[in-house]
Amino acid sequence: VDPDNATFEEGFASVAELLRGKRNILVLAGAGMSVSCGIPDFRSPQGLYSTLDHKGLGLGCPEDLFDLTFFLEDPRPFYRFAAQSNLYSTLTEPSTSHKFLSFLEQHDMLLRVYTQNVDGLEHVAGLSSEKVEYAHGSLQWAECTRCHLRMESSDITPHIFAGRVPYCQSILLPKSKNHKKAAHPATKGRRTQTQNTKQVNHCPVVAVVPPPRAKRIRRSTYKQKMAHDNDYYCEEGTESSYNNHPGRNDNSMICGGIIKPGVTFFGEKLNDQVGKRLEADHAKADALIVMGTSLSVAPMSKVIQYLPRSIPRILINRNMVCPPPNPVTTADDDDDDDD
Repeated sequence: VDPDNATFEEGFASVAELLRGKRNILVLAGAGMSVSCGIPDFRSPQGLYSTLDHKGLGLGCPEDLFDLTFFLEDPRPFYRFAAQSNLYSTLTEPSTSHKFLSFLEQHDMLLRVYTQNVDGLEHVAGLSSEKVEYAHGSLQWAECTRCHLRMESSDITPHIFAGRVPYCQSILLPKSKNHKKAAHPATKGRRTQTQNTKQVNHCPVVAVVPPPRAKRIRRSTYKQKMAHDNDYYCEEGTESSYNNHPGRNDNSMICGGIIKPGVTFFGEKLNDQVGKRLEADHAKADALIVMGTSLSVAPMSKVIQYLPRSIPRILINRNMVCPPPNPVTTADDDDDDDD
């Protein structure tokens, strides 16, 4: 089918024919899938980076909203935005595109969905967790930047909607003589709860309202003030000066680390699981569908070059991407095409 001259019906029929008999379809999904759900993409003229009032949030530029260094210095702009937007809304319904992926799984046609989205709507649409790989993380969970305790997003959303920054309430345990410092999470991948922390009253989160005129404390000053932490289990390397919040004092054994959403920020390493899963799926994939993404963000933009060129490749986007998957059939009924 010529994508420039074909009608929608002809394009749809050709897609169905290409997928006939396939049992291991691999899908690359982007932000365009969720635009009709009320979640903006990032780079289109109506996207988040074009419409965000970054100065009103205290940001130097829109991209600072998802910058790891900026977040660790001051998490308030991100959580202020999260409270004002529908990032954590439980009322958002999946789009037809999400339901199409669920349809593929129900008919034993789906190998895996590699999504760049963090909204978790694949799960809401009914996709099983083993069929979805969140390349950029997910808002469904969160993690302490200090002790790396992992928790459900429901633990922090009450504080977010109340306009407060969530902080970790884990108890630090004194070091033993045989204690060995754990490796940094960037080298070991994501973990759940570390052995050196425990929950307090089964609630791992506390939210504290920052002082009105709180000033950022330089990292060196922070390390001097928190030097007593050397006597306790607490993995260092990602802690922030902002962790010195009003709910923590020099005699406290409460972690007090900033709770960070489970999404991958700029400057943060991707989860190693994504590459391992893709390597395992490489030889199994018998078709590729690219949906709602401009393929402009690495490393997911490189996936189409990694997969076998012999398998059918289908682009479901409002606009063509360059270079296009080849051979290609296009259908322009997706929400958008920008990550």
